[in-house]
Amino acid sequence: GVTYSNLVIGNTSGTQTVSGNLTVNGTLTTTAGGTLNMGTSRLLGTITSATHNGTLRTQSQGTLPFPVGVNFTRGSSTGTIIFDAAANQTLPSNTTCHNMTFNNGNLTSMTGNLTVIGTLTFTSGSCELAAGSTLTFANQSGSSATNLIRSTPTSNITITSAGGDLFFDQTTPGTTNTLRNLTLQTGATAALSNALNIASGSSFGTVTVASTATLNAAGNLTLLSDVNGSARVGTSLGSITGNVTVERFVKGPSAGNGRRWRFMSSPVQSATLLDLQQEISVTGYGTGTTAGTTNSNGFDATYNNEPSVYWYNELDTGNLNNGWIAPAHIDSVLVPGIGYRIFVRGQRNDLTQLERNSTTTQTPVTTNLRGVLNQGNITIQVTFTSRSALSNDGWNLVGNPYASAIDWNSIHDEGRTGTGPFSGTNYTNIDPNVWVYNPATNTYDFFNAL
Repeated sequence: GVTYSNLVIGNTSGTQTVSGNLTVNGTLTTTAGGTLNMGTSRLLGTITSATHNGTLRTQSQGTLPFPVGVNFTRGSSTGTIIFDAAANQTLPSNTTCHNMTFNNGNLTSMTGNLTVIGTLTFTSGSCELAAGSTLTFANQSGSSATNLIRSTPTSNITITSAGGDLFFDQTTPGTTNTLRNLTLQTGATAALSNALNIASGSSFGTVTVASTATLNAAGNLTLLSDVNGSARVGTSLGSITGNVTVERFVKGPSAGNGRRWRFMSSPVQSATLLDLQQEISVTGYGTGTTAGTTNSNGFDATYNNEPSVYWYNELDTGNLNNGWIAPAHIDSVLVPGIGYRIFVRGQRNDLTQLERNSTTTQTPVTTNLRGVLNQGNITIQVTFTSRSALSNDGWNLVGNPYASAIDWNSIHDEGRTGTGPFSGTNYTNIDPNVWVYNPATNTYDFFNAL
């Protein structure tokens, strides 16, 4: 091996091949057009700074291109790192380069963030994201079901340009194919070629698609939900195409509280009660009363076929409690923006939930609806029908149409003042109070936008 204080690879048209380990205890610079071929040798020493404008090729297993703690800067031109051999590589913290290529090499750990300004290329091999790290790249090519990205529920990906088709490792579903955040910056594109989850929990994840950007979910994107939190779509001016699966965890009531009604709505287009029936029992009017079968309208049969789903029709006259309408068939569409009152018994595999005077305690359950996400402005028709008593008038059950929380305060403020995206909407006659059923207390909670 050989040791330098500072090293500049200045050949702009040739390859500098290293025989034996190379130690640098100062600055390392590669010049655009030149190649530093490490072969199976190691790059050692205490490198104080590194500027990489050329090509670095390596077949060695270990920490490359230099020890942990030194950032790898792309310089002013187009530096490229190429992993040639089937060896496990480790990158130091916060590595930045112009291009990175995996030629049968595996990046098995990152101690920080990795930014590929240009193209991330897979001819063979994989890129493993460290927990809490962020992979940022402009373009990506050559990935496949075997040449892919291995993620974690706390890692992130940011795409700045045409990202191409994305493949994720399916070895451990829910872990190696799960991200915390997926972000497409302005004008970026990407398509999911196999399953990708966005993390749930207290540090739930977010999908953000900026203006003029497009994410093709292709039926492979799932927004996870659990007792601690649910993944969401952040404020996005771009578009998400293809089907998306949106989960919603429904917690069981406290001991002794029994089963409860829930207020729910659909964040996707064209979902039906049949979709919801895959996770929970959905009952309704029809002939046939044997638990474990479906009745003539496709609902789960019970001894009395009492509906477990209602929507609310404000136009119905008389007492406000008369407005509850049960859907006619299991194929009834869950209309975006319409709220539904749904009796959740728990997991549908428990038939005792459907038998008379049997189980009355709800088990925790995760529901999901699958379809194209509701995006952009959603018009929700609200009505006011004058009756004999004002307290019966104007109640509408409205559902949040998005796979995200919404800010009722901002919506109502802008609707009243005629500002922002709701400037064309008259909220003067809409009460600032919204009421939400609280299944824990069996009462209604309210929020006042003023």
